[in-house]
Amino acid sequence: MGASSSVSAQAKAPTPEQLIDSLTKQVQLLKQQQQQQQQQHEARLVSELRSDNERLRAQICALEERAAAQLQLQMEAKGLGCDAAAFAASAALSLARRDDARVEEVFKRHMRKKEERGLSQAALVAALQELDAPVLRSSDIVDEDELFRRADTNASGFVDVHE
Repeated sequence: MGASSSVSAQAKAPTPEQLIDSLTKQVQLLKQQQQQQQQQHEARLVSELRSDNERLRAQICALEERAAAQLQLQMEAKGLGCDAAAFAASAALSLARRDDARVEEVFKRHMRKKEERGLSQAALVAALQELDAPVLRSSDIVDEDELFRRADTNASGFVDVHE
């Protein structure tokens, strides 16, 4: 009887290959769990960064609005008053230029089908005019050709939304 129990114990003992397979599966499982935890952690970080970004954008907009109102009051106090409607329109355009979604929408609207890669020189200037971009009034850019050369950073002949 003692001999048969030792034979059954040996038969039930895992082989080295079975042990290796078992350990390999455990390692794979641990790696998957680790990857999932890393992905969850990264997703939380991205969410937090987006939230912080939105909060900061809101703060910037609030500061710009307060600064615009304060400037308007100072100009009126100095007798330099300007048309309130024109000032409000200028402030609204300034805020719109900081809205990435708005800029992208203007960009896409000015892009023609044959120019799917980006904006031509004329389309870029039209989009910048719609956004009342200060670069069009800047003294360091002489003409539209120079403006386009500066904007077309990859020299593709078109300006894409990320340039």
